Amino acid sequence: MKISAIDIRKHTFEKIFRGYDPDAVDAFLNSLSQEWERYTSENNLLKMQLEYAEKELAKLKDIETTLFRTLKTAEDASRQIEKEATAAADKRIDESKVRSDEMIAEAEARTNQIIRETEEKLKRFKEEFAAEIKLQERDFRAIENFRDNLVVQLSSLANNTMDTVERFEQKYDKESVLNRMEEIRQHVSEIEIPKKAAYFTAPKEETAAVEPDPIVEEQKNEVVLEIVAPEHPAEEEKEMEPEETVVIPEPAYKAPEPVISEIAIPIENRKKTAAEEANEALEEMHRSAEKARDASPAINRPRTPDTSTPKKNGGGSFFDQI
Repeated sequence: MKISAIDIRKHTFEKIFRGYDPDAVDAFLNSLSQEWERYTSENNLLKMQLEYAEKELAKLKDIETTLFRTLKTAEDASRQIEKEATAAADKRIDESKVRSDEMIAEAEARTNQIIRETEEKLKRFKEEFAAEIKLQERDFRAIENFRDNLVVQLSSLANNTMDTVERFEQKYDKESVLNRMEEIRQHVSEIEIPKKAAYFTAPKEETAAVEPDPIVEEQKNEVVLEIVAPEHPAEEEKEMEPEETVVIPEPAYKAPEPVISEIAIPIENRKKTAAEEANEALEEMHRSAEKARDASPAINRPRTPDTSTPKKNGGGSFFDQI
C-alpha cells in the first residue's frame, strides 16, 4: 500500500473514551508526514541517481565490450602477425639456406673450374715450354752442325783455293807467260799487215757499212771473256772448257766481207796486251777467292771435295781462249 504525506495528514481516527490526545496525534502525524515526504524525495533522488548510474554502467559496458572486442581483435591480429612473421622468417631462413647452399655450390664449381683451367693452362704451358726447349735444342744442334760444316767448308775452300793458285802458278809461270806474250805479239804483227791491205783494196762504202758489225761482235766477245772468270776458284778449269766453243762463234756470223770481219775481230780484241790480260785474270781469281771466302750464301751451299776428272792441259787454257 502506497502512503503519501498528504494521506498521513488527512488520516482521521475515531474518537473513543479515554483515547489519544488529538493534538499530540496531529503533531505526530505532521512530523511523520514531513519525514515521509523527505524520505520520498530522497528516494526519488536516489532513483534518479540509480537510473543515471545504470545508464553510465550501460555505456561503460558498451565501452567494455568494444574494448574487449578491440583487444580481442588486437590479440588476434598480433597472433596472426606473429604467425605470419614466424612463417616469413622461416621462409626467409629457408630461402637464405637454399641461396647460401646454391652460392656455396656455385663457388665450389667455379673454384673447381678455375683449378681445372689453371691446371690445363699449366699443362699446356709445360708442353709448349718443353716443345720450345726441344726446338731450341734442335736449333742449337743445327747451328752447331752448321758451324762444323761451315768450318769444314771454309777449310776445304781455302785448301781448294790454295791448290788452284798453286796449280795456276805452276802451270803459268813467269817464263811461260813471257814466251806466250812474245808469241802473241808476233801473231799480232803478222795479222796487222793483211788488215792494211784489206782496207786499201776494199771500197769505202763497204768498210763504212761493215765497221759496226765487228763492234757488236767485239762486245759479245768481251762479255764472254768476263764470264770466263770463275766465281769459285776450285772450278775454274772446269768452267773454261765449255766457254771455248762460245768465245769465237765465227761460223754463226755471216758478214758481207768475210776477210774484213775476220781481221777486224782479233785486231779490236788486241787492244789489251797478253800481260795485262794475264794480270787481270790473276786479280780476278784473287777477288773471286776473297768473295767466296767472305760471302756466306756461297759457303752455305754444300760442297764436296774436288773429285772431278783430271783437267785437260791442252787447248782449254786461258791463253788459248784469248
